[in-house]
Amino acid sequence: MKITHSFDSPRNIFEKLIRDSEALDIRVNGDNMMNFVCTSFHMLEWLKKSPITDTEQGKRLLKKAQKEDWMRTCK
Repeated sequence: MKITHSFDSPRNIFEKLIRDSEALDIRVNGDNMMNFVCTSFHMLEWLKKSPITDTEQGKRLLKKAQKEDWMRTCK
């Protein structure tokens, strides 16, 4: 069975970030590190451009994500 992932919402990007983090926990290498850093960096952009940022919950999520140390480090 083929597993496909959709990347059309911030939640999908966050789920990818979790998968990237799990892969990095299993094996530290350049590919896994690059995937994690790139996904982290671009997740903020997805949040900023998402329609959910017009909601109070979306604004809180973006604010929280911008304060995370690991997000700033990846940026």
